Amino acid sequence: MSLLLIDIFKNTQMFINIILTIFTVYFTCIALFSLMKDKEYKKVNPLKRFAILVAARNEEVVLPNLIESLKNQTYPSDLYDIVIIPNNCSDNTEKIALENGAKVFNCPLPVSSKGDALNQYFDSIIKNPNNYDAFCIFDADNIVNHDYLERVNDALCNGVKVGQGYRESKNPTDTVISGSYSIYYYMIDRFYNRARAVLDISCLINGSGFVVSREIIEKFNGWHTKTMTEDIEFSTLCVLAGEKVQWIPDAKFFDEQPLTFEQSWKQRKRWTTGCIQGLQTYGWRLLVSSIKNRCRSSLDFLMFYLTPCIQGLCFVSFVLMVNTSVLYLKVEMYDKIHVFIYLWYLFIFISIGVLTSTAALKLENKDYKKMTKSLFYFWFFIVSWVPINVICLFKKQTVWHPIEHTRAVTINEISNLI
Repeated sequence: MSLLLIDIFKNTQMFINIILTIFTVYFTCIALFSLMKDKEYKKVNPLKRFAILVAARNEEVVLPNLIESLKNQTYPSDLYDIVIIPNNCSDNTEKIALENGAKVFNCPLPVSSKGDALNQYFDSIIKNPNNYDAFCIFDADNIVNHDYLERVNDALCNGVKVGQGYRESKNPTDTVISGSYSIYYYMIDRFYNRARAVLDISCLINGSGFVVSREIIEKFNGWHTKTMTEDIEFSTLCVLAGEKVQWIPDAKFFDEQPLTFEQSWKQRKRWTTGCIQGLQTYGWRLLVSSIKNRCRSSLDFLMFYLTPCIQGLCFVSFVLMVNTSVLYLKVEMYDKIHVFIYLWYLFIFISIGVLTSTAALKLENKDYKKMTKSLFYFWFFIVSWVPINVICLFKKQTVWHPIEHTRAVTINEISNLI
């Protein structure tokens, strides 16, 4: 009986490993295109008028520096407005916004997420005439590079309708958690969005620092997202509507990363929940689009949405490996070679994690020496996503847990961090 179970476990694990290999090869091959020349847009004179939107929940500490960085743009001040959307606030966020020269939009209905806030703002825009050509969306903890609007204007004037800017970090060296997040986003910038821009595949809206043209908002009749990750969902809606999210690498902004593992755990549970919701809602449509319309972007987004399931299979493969080892011991077939193989796999995995994350920092011209601890912690950060994904496959996170932002720094203070 034990020998039969060993065969079943080994064959099942082999089948799962084939799936994992296909998934890994797919993303690795695409990532290699990130080594090619980055996308550039012809520079043009300021033409577009922007509304800069910031959904803010108890953000009085960091909001002034964001507004300051937006007011100091090298773009004509009469061509953009800063609009703060306070929601569920128990502090002076609205007062701070007004005192610093921003406009305020108060949501008429209860807000449970950033998507709700954007939904209500764009509903009001659709109903009332205005002269905005596009909308830039930021989080309150962001700091925006001085030429961000210039670069976004260039992209829009060169035909971009939806675009994602380059995400930097405000606090990459504070803790190993904030460092791991920073590495993760540098890898998204380089290996995900840049590679897809080269291949002319839709990029991914990544939380904040993105721009949406008025044309798209009107085409979608507003902003109507329902999942816990409104950014990924909106990217999906664009792909299904035949629109690509474009990469705007010179439109840079800085984002504050979580400091503790507890904060990270809650945030990543929300991300995974949103990914699973997206797969359930859009998975079939993406599959049909990828086959019927031969849409590479639809296939790519489907593969992205499958990530929690793939990591769930990683967990299953590990369980099968452990059970196979136990059964080997039971029938006295176990020897030292199996221990060596498993330890070798672990060593290879950790080495690949360290080398890949180091390569991302090196390619992005970051001083990786300042982030040595985070580089060696990053593999654990990625592995810790496996239990998060497994948990969320059975019990989704339904509550949006806000992360307290405390890094009140200016653009001049953070520009030379790494």
